[in-house]
Amino acid sequence: MLVSLKDLLKIAKDENFAVAAPIVFNHDSIVAAYELMEEEQAPLIFNIADRGPEYIRKMAELVRFVDKDYPKARVTLMLDHGRSYESMMAAVCNGFGAVMADYSTLSYQDNLAAVKRICEPAHAVGVSVEAELGHVGQGFEYEKTRDNTLSDPDEVVSFVKDSACDALAIAVGTSHGVYKGTPRIDFERLSKIRSLVDTPLVLHGGSGTGDDNLSKAVQLGINKVNLHTDLARSYINENKMADETKLNFFQYYMAGVNGWKEECRRYIRLFNSQNQLEKY
Repeated sequence: MLVSLKDLLKIAKDENFAVAAPIVFNHDSIVAAYELMEEEQAPLIFNIADRGPEYIRKMAELVRFVDKDYPKARVTLMLDHGRSYESMMAAVCNGFGAVMADYSTLSYQDNLAAVKRICEPAHAVGVSVEAELGHVGQGFEYEKTRDNTLSDPDEVVSFVKDSACDALAIAVGTSHGVYKGTPRIDFERLSKIRSLVDTPLVLHGGSGTGDDNLSKAVQLGINKVNLHTDLARSYINENKMADETKLNFFQYYMAGVNGWKEECRRYIRLFNSQNQLEKY
């Protein structure tokens, strides 16, 4: 069953676990994710990359087609890093449960105004909005940029109140992609932000951050963790293994899908979201 991000994360926050949010990209990754929900009894968030309105529409139709076979599942279909109004409205109009309004590189006031512009039509039809305050950068420049755009706890309360966002992605020391350097999470900053707002908190750049760091972040109040790089690397590694054993193309491909699935399973368990479906 497709549900809004707000409804999915409310229970995650109340029960102090995090929902894994992998990028799904085709029929087999979607089916693998639904199988995981059934096997682990865990909710998931399907992040869909912003590749334009036509891609958004097609992915929505594909997810709904598969969803019919898994009535006990609880999943949010979410536009990840939406950067254009056109794409976000395409998601809103095509049955997504959430959009991420990514204006984190703008000034505070411009970010706030842009998020409010998305929240108004999205909320009118029950679609949740995730915003980002501070900016999660790229791992290849981690040592240069890590400290430059961390979320300011003093801005969080007013931003959440004035924007009316349903979830807030915060920058506390993670980065997208492969880290060039050692991840250093500002747990004190995370705890301070958690103490100031009731809004579910999101961590971007979960891949490569380290199990201990992620486990502690969840304990301190993170309710959604975005994942892609580690799952994609597992996909590649499994495909490499398949190539070495001289499997045919279909076996080669499915080995990659299974690698993606098993790495996602590992994160579900790390975030304590297994056996949580009975609470929905």
